Amino acid sequence: MNCPQKCDKLQWVMKKYQTDFKLTVVKRFMAGEGGAKLLARQWPVPEEKIRTWVSHYRLHGIDGLAIQILHALNA
Repeated sequence: MNCPQKCDKLQWVMKKYQTDFKLTVVKRFMAGEGGAKLLARQWPVPEEKIRTWVSHYRLHGIDGLAIQILHALNA
Protein backbone atom coordinates (compact mmCIF):
# COMPACT_ATOMS: atom_id res chain seq x y z
CA MET A 1 0.00 0.00 0.00
CA ASN A 2 1.40 3.38 -0.95
CA CYS A 3 1.63 6.10 1.64
CA PRO A 4 -0.43 9.16 0.54
CA GLN A 5 2.17 11.48 2.06
CA LYS A 6 5.94 11.37 1.83
CA CYS A 7 6.74 9.41 4.96
CA ASP A 8 8.36 6.16 6.02
CA LYS A 9 5.47 5.03 8.16
CA LEU A 10 1.89 6.21 8.40
CA GLN A 11 -0.65 4.97 10.89
CA TRP A 12 -4.31 5.48 10.12
CA VAL A 13 -6.63 5.11 13.07
CA MET A 14 -10.30 4.78 12.23
CA LYS A 15 -11.62 5.68 15.63
CA LYS A 16 -14.49 8.07 15.22
CA TYR A 17 -16.98 6.08 17.30
CA GLN A 18 -16.28 3.98 20.39
CA THR A 19 -17.40 0.33 20.41
CA ASP A 20 -19.78 0.91 23.35
CA PHE A 21 -21.51 3.71 21.48
CA LYS A 22 -21.87 1.58 18.34
CA LEU A 23 -23.31 -1.26 20.41
CA THR A 24 -25.86 1.06 22.03
CA VAL A 25 -27.08 2.29 18.65
CA VAL A 26 -27.16 -1.24 17.17
CA LYS A 27 -29.10 -2.63 20.13
CA ARG A 28 -31.69 0.14 19.81
CA PHE A 29 -32.03 -0.63 16.11
CA MET A 30 -32.44 -4.35 16.78
CA ALA A 31 -34.93 -3.72 19.60
CA GLY A 32 -37.14 -1.90 17.12
CA GLU A 33 -36.72 1.52 18.72
CA GLY A 34 -36.31 2.99 15.25
CA GLY A 35 -34.89 2.40 11.84
CA ALA A 36 -31.53 3.66 10.66
CA LYS A 37 -33.05 6.95 9.49
CA LEU A 38 -34.73 7.74 12.81
CA LEU A 39 -31.72 6.70 14.88
CA ALA A 40 -29.44 8.80 12.65
CA ARG A 41 -31.57 11.82 13.59
CA GLN A 42 -31.33 10.96 17.30
CA TRP A 43 -27.60 10.24 17.34
CA PRO A 44 -24.75 12.07 15.56
CA VAL A 45 -24.22 9.20 13.11
CA PRO A 46 -24.90 8.93 9.37
CA GLU A 47 -27.70 6.54 8.46
CA GLU A 48 -25.38 4.37 6.36
CA LYS A 49 -22.98 3.90 9.30
CA ILE A 50 -25.82 2.51 11.40
CA ARG A 51 -26.72 0.04 8.67
CA THR A 52 -23.07 -0.99 8.39
CA TRP A 53 -22.75 -1.48 12.15
CA VAL A 54 -25.92 -3.59 12.25
CA SER A 55 -24.64 -5.74 9.40
CA HIS A 56 -21.23 -6.20 11.04
CA TYR A 57 -22.88 -7.02 14.38
CA ARG A 58 -25.14 -9.63 12.79
CA LEU A 59 -22.20 -11.27 11.03
CA HIS A 60 -19.50 -11.07 13.72
CA GLY A 61 -21.13 -10.08 17.01
CA ILE A 62 -19.44 -7.42 19.11
CA ASP A 63 -16.10 -8.12 17.39
CA GLY A 64 -17.63 -6.66 14.23
CA LEU A 65 -17.99 -3.31 16.00
CA ALA A 66 -14.47 -3.20 17.43
CA ILE A 67 -12.27 -0.29 16.46
CA GLN A 68 -9.95 -1.22 13.62
CA ILE A 69 -6.42 0.07 13.31
CA LEU A 70 -4.77 -0.05 9.92
CA HIS A 71 -1.07 0.43 9.37
CA ALA A 72 0.26 1.52 6.02
CA LEU A 73 3.96 1.18 5.42
CA ASN A 74 5.87 2.67 2.55
CA ALA A 75 7.46 -0.13 0.58
